[in-house]
Amino acid sequence: MLASVALLACQGVIGDSPNGEPDEPFVPGGPVPLDCSEGDYRPADAPLRRLTPDEYRESVGSLFPGVAIPELELERDAEVDGFDNNALSQGVSATNIEIFNSAAERVGAVVAADRSWWPCTTEDAACGRTIALEVGERAYRHPLDAAEAERMASFFESLRAELGFDAAVAAYVSGVLESPSFLYRPELGDPSLPAPDGLVALSGHEVATRLSYLLWGGLPDQTLLDAAAGGELSDAAAVEAQTRRMLEDPRARDVVQRFHASWLDLDRLAELDLDGERYPELDGALRRDLAASVEAFVNDAFWESGSTHELFAGRQGFVNDRLAPLMGVSAPGSDELVPVTLPESERAGLLTQPGVLASTSHGIGHSPILRGVLVLGRVLCTPPPPPPDDVDIGVADEEPVEGGRLLTTREKLERTHGTAECSNCHDAIDGIGFAFERYDGLGRYRLEENGATVDPTGMLWGEEVADAVELGETLAEDAMMRECLATQWYRFALGRSEAAPDACEIRRLADTLGDVDDPKEMLVALVTSNAFRFRPEVSE
Repeated sequence: MLASVALLACQGVIGDSPNGEPDEPFVPGGPVPLDCSEGDYRPADAPLRRLTPDEYRESVGSLFPGVAIPELELERDAEVDGFDNNALSQGVSATNIEIFNSAAERVGAVVAADRSWWPCTTEDAACGRTIALEVGERAYRHPLDAAEAERMASFFESLRAELGFDAAVAAYVSGVLESPSFLYRPELGDPSLPAPDGLVALSGHEVATRLSYLLWGGLPDQTLLDAAAGGELSDAAAVEAQTRRMLEDPRARDVVQRFHASWLDLDRLAELDLDGERYPELDGALRRDLAASVEAFVNDAFWESGSTHELFAGRQGFVNDRLAPLMGVSAPGSDELVPVTLPESERAGLLTQPGVLASTSHGIGHSPILRGVLVLGRVLCTPPPPPPDDVDIGVADEEPVEGGRLLTTREKLERTHGTAECSNCHDAIDGIGFAFERYDGLGRYRLEENGATVDPTGMLWGEEVADAVELGETLAEDAMMRECLATQWYRFALGRSEAAPDACEIRRLADTLGDVDDPKEMLVALVTSNAFRFRPEVSE
């Protein structure tokens, strides 16, 4: 179809900085203090972004309300910095085009057969024009100018004359869904609007699109479109008002959950494979329960408690009869998850939830290395470098015997990583990972391993922490955690990696968390920031 040719034209390098030079990365908590006073913000890039598979499905569902959209097999892009919406991973290939073509044709056939969404009931040229313009304007997320409207209406009419009305609807919808104007989110900006030096204001409809895909994962609703058409979204206060309205919608909960699942790499749970003799209870139902329990905990901390501190130090848990033994609480007599207060000495916050702990396990059991890397990379934004090529990173399968007993996991790793070639990285990784030694491969609390008392002391920033409970409580107050969480949301919201020019904006978001502790308020600060409402000028 002709839209495929247009899609090919969108290939190229995306994400370049506006001055043509790559920006240095921003390192949260870096050693060089920045003066973030008014006027010091220099914009980084605003790359062209494509819809993710989740955004594509949500957008199609919104375009054709009430229609049973078929399951669409869309290829996920590679993750960059933990997220699949980063523009750097959204290149175009022949496979992408085939997949989008197939999806568009399937949707076109279904929506042509179900007239419940049609804005008119006749099969004449007038009805065809109405369908063409309404679908086009909603799909492209901006008002059609006269030339664009005429082109799309004429295209539908030519299809109607050649194929008949129903087939024309199918072909037209397919063409729209294959168009770069639907698949991509171009942001040209509106130079007529006031903007700080070096920036161009996004148009009202571009701001509406950014808001809807960040908060709902799909198309703007009519209220947001009306605000854009009325010029309201050039005002930060109006953007804030729309954001608070949108956060009340159930779709926002789905997106927030998607953020946390990507941030913490919780997809690993679906593939969790542990030794069946050691963990006979692990099956598909338990994997789903572990994921659902983490989701419930995150939702409670974000929406009900409204507290980042609670996210890392809260004693709440969500259990059913299968999870209760892992959590060390009485079974509630329910297959559904119910809230419980967890033993205060055993668990504190997100990182001691069994679902998170299990996601960092493999093979015969838990992995202090994966647990340490998770905290360093995802919670503190200081991922360790990969090991040198010539370093043996394995741990012997045969567990050595000492004094008539097997060594604990910690003892084995301390022997392996105590060498000079390993200690530079593993002092930091293992120092954090060892704090979780009281949890087995499924996140079950225990005091012994292989007949020996486990040692859960760890290190954070050169200071000893007694165990994972103290680590969680320490992280709940940690400025680096707040900067990293702000950085993760910044990446997710803007679909790109952060760079040095973004440092001041990110630190303002972290300051918001420090001041009010509510991640929803940080989101409000993000969408009203210069980075969200403007794009950089592009030098010639």
